[in-house]
Amino acid sequence: MTSVVSTWTGAKAQALRVALRMTNEGFAAKMGVAVRSVAKWVEQPDLVPTMTTQQMLDTMLVSADDDSKQRFALLLDELTSQVADIPIPRSVTANPGRTRLPILPSAVVRRRPTADTLAYLARALKDLYATDNLLGPRILIPVIRAHLDTIDKFRTEATGSTLDGLLSIGGAYAEFAGWLSQDSGDMAGAAQWCGQALEWAEMAGDSRLAAFVRMRRAAQAISSRQGEYAVRWAAAAQKDKRPDHMRIHAIAALTEAHGHALCGDSSNADRALDRATEIIDDSPDSFDGDPTSDRYCELPLYLSISRAKCQLELGRGEDAVSAFGLVLSDLPDDFHRDRGQYLASLASAHLLVEQPEQACAAASESLAIAVATGSARTIGELCRSMPKRLTRWPDLPEGVALLASLESAQIMNGGA
Repeated sequence: MTSVVSTWTGAKAQALRVALRMTNEGFAAKMGVAVRSVAKWVEQPDLVPTMTTQQMLDTMLVSADDDSKQRFALLLDELTSQVADIPIPRSVTANPGRTRLPILPSAVVRRRPTADTLAYLARALKDLYATDNLLGPRILIPVIRAHLDTIDKFRTEATGSTLDGLLSIGGAYAEFAGWLSQDSGDMAGAAQWCGQALEWAEMAGDSRLAAFVRMRRAAQAISSRQGEYAVRWAAAAQKDKRPDHMRIHAIAALTEAHGHALCGDSSNADRALDRATEIIDDSPDSFDGDPTSDRYCELPLYLSISRAKCQLELGRGEDAVSAFGLVLSDLPDDFHRDRGQYLASLASAHLLVEQPEQACAAASESLAIAVATGSARTIGELCRSMPKRLTRWPDLPEGVALLASLESAQIMNGGA
């Protein structure tokens, strides 16, 4: 496990930042340097930092946890593979003290993925799932895009079963990028990444991942308030009847129910909820490689969440208040970003039953979580629902304060 670097370069410093799961800003703050210094390491990967900076990088590497050190070692291996077998120009051998190696165009960089590479990418993705629940998309999007760029370059060197594995794990990363884009309010980016995920999943012959991506497209349709499209995407995700698809079927049926509720179709919504309940009662634990693993809470709780969403969409205010109250009491503490989302729904439910004070309290807590995690999805929902529904109570102090906070958040979020 790498804990010593002989000479730091810009590329190695960037590898450490990625291994530590830190943004440029966070990395710069931790080291006590300017953000532009960190950015320069990206632009000049062969740049050798000052001795003081090298000492700070040494300290950060030594103090890193074992997982981060392992990630750093693997990233260093990637850097080494990029320059392997590249002939050194004669000018370098003639003037070794004065000439630096050239920065190679990415097109000539050779990357050779191995089984260890795929295992690392799979482990890293699980870690990122957990980080998403706590921190949301703002921190994670740059990291995921960096991984996807690496995976895309790996594809040019992979063949056979290694290529299949790379396409499958790449599809999972692309689907996750789609989810993060959706949560950050970039619906076009969400659809684009899911399209990439579906292509790679189908090329790899990974039918479960392909079904999962179709279900995610249904969820994107719900975020865009397109109930009919959500129903069709969810139905497409439920076509394969093999046992190892059943968890995906359950989640897709719940998504389908939400789509029906968006359309005001209570009968079909209830039928889809009942079908999901039967699957959840009968289905075993997730199978190895199940793409729903580490992405969702326990399915009985997710069923409760979906029922609550349907109650709200169908205008059943009292039932929705009760349902979301139970959901929030049962939600695991590390589902921080999701708590903000369900608080926003609870606020809307309180307004349906004319409880504006309780609605404002829930919305204010929701907004604080959404701003902290960068969940434009939640901010957008609050900005769409609360101002219109609070017009009935124009002089309510809590409402006035909430609307001012929402306006500020909307400006900061680029008009979500």
